[in-house]
Amino acid sequence: MEKIAITMSAYNAEKTIREAIESVLCQTYRDFVFFVADNGSNDSTWKIICEYMQKDDRIIAVKRKENYTGSYISVIYGLADSENINEQLSNSKNYLEYFRDIRVADWICVIDSDDTMQPTFIEDMFNFVKSNNLDIAACGWDFVRPDNVENRIPGEDLIYETKQYTDNLPVYDKFMGPTWNKMFSRKVLAKHVNYFENKFAKLHSEGVFFYGADTCFNYIVLSKAERFGVLNKSLYNYNIHNSSVTRKNFHPMRIVADRRLAQCRFDFLNELGNGISEENRKFIFNIYYKSTMTTLRLLADSDNDIEYKVKHFSEMFNCALMKEAMKDVTVKKSPLFY
Repeated sequence: MEKIAITMSAYNAEKTIREAIESVLCQTYRDFVFFVADNGSNDSTWKIICEYMQKDDRIIAVKRKENYTGSYISVIYGLADSENINEQLSNSKNYLEYFRDIRVADWICVIDSDDTMQPTFIEDMFNFVKSNNLDIAACGWDFVRPDNVENRIPGEDLIYETKQYTDNLPVYDKFMGPTWNKMFSRKVLAKHVNYFENKFAKLHSEGVFFYGADTCFNYIVLSKAERFGVLNKSLYNYNIHNSSVTRKNFHPMRIVADRRLAQCRFDFLNELGNGISEENRKFIFNIYYKSTMTTLRLLADSDNDIEYKVKHFSEMFNCALMKEAMKDVTVKKSPLFY
């Protein structure tokens, strides 16, 4: 039986982490290792993690000194400054090297500490990747809000080879945002580990960890995957809290991230070597425009003074990428303020 690795990073998650961990331990597919990292919490998160580790030997607990932003960073940079209570991890620099050198798992998944997996997440995703010979699989998910639940599924299973990625970008892009709806082949991560680490280091230097880092990660890895699919099932519960900082507050790094997310899609298409079609160009610019509008609303609703708002408004709309996007006919149909 092939082994799955699941990673979770938690920061002050004492209110939600029990349910998240339980959803992993209750998976119908039993052969997995579960990395649970405490990112420097000052509540009882670490105590809860240790409690579960004592109950289930599939859990490997990792304690970090500080909080890392973005779930994929726990996969890439996680162990360099950790105080690991498990000796088998003490010499590894990060999860990618761990998967490459020690072969702890064949497939890798991610879960956030305030979300839950459906009981058949691993089983269904594993069957999907094996039956379709995939390097990366995605699935649908439920948006779980305090007052309602909505799901996002493709309507049918989507299966693509590398040569089909370019033409079908507008179809599968909506499933490329998070890492937590994915199953990644360890072989792909291990084979291209140096390439990935160079790409991620560049993102780190640009500060793209505040918002949208998972999307960049997914496209960087997809560029090296030969087959990719989206399963027509909702297998993950994405819990949306009213207090979510990412959704509620303006931060200047959102402006940088909005641009970088657009650029990462262009970089992905360029990496494939098939050029950028007019359809894909318009598609990416529309996404960029809409995300900038969200950032603009957050800026307008913030408590900052008018001088601060004007400064960052100018930063949003005077950059070269936005000027190019504003030339797009589809973008111009959308009102600037709404």
